[in-house]
Amino acid sequence: ERRFLPFREKLRGIISEAFLNATEFNMGCKLGSGAFGDVRRAEWKRRGFAVISVAVKTMRADRLLNHHLESLVTEVRNLSRLSHPKIVNFYGVIWPENEYPRLVMELVENGTLRALIHDKTTHALTWTDPLLRVALDVTEGLVYLHSKAYIHRDVKPDNVLMTPTFAAKLTD
Repeated sequence: ERRFLPFREKLRGIISEAFLNATEFNMGCKLGSGAFGDVRRAEWKRRGFAVISVAVKTMRADRLLNHHLESLVTEVRNLSRLSHPKIVNFYGVIWPENEYPRLVMELVENGTLRALIHDKTTHALTWTDPLLRVALDVTEGLVYLHSKAYIHRDVKPDNVLMTPTFAAKLTD
């Protein structure tokens, strides 16, 4: 839509290097939904690079009001400045003209801490080393965010993603 143009151009001016080409992505299955919108798995095929799996968040239609788009610009500016092993990596934005904005993030394969806690088929997380490591990982991520003057504001098991080795990474 034309009303997106000022926000899209503002974002491009702030982080032009983080604008990604939509044709490089093959969208896959839906991984989940949140306040922001839907999250899908995708394959990112960049020329000269190996194909990698990523998570792509697409904004919901009801989040496309001007104040939400202004918040998106601020969030992308902040995310593009963060880099830490205990924070989910932000790769960039896909925002073709006349389409909804999409954020491209690291795909963390083992789901959320919440799902892992409530999964009755696995006993991987108990009050032993793995769960204590999760607490330390989350703490390390928060310390990093605070060192960058960034406050998470929504730390909960749904916003802690787990790697296959049960390392934790903070997300939104």
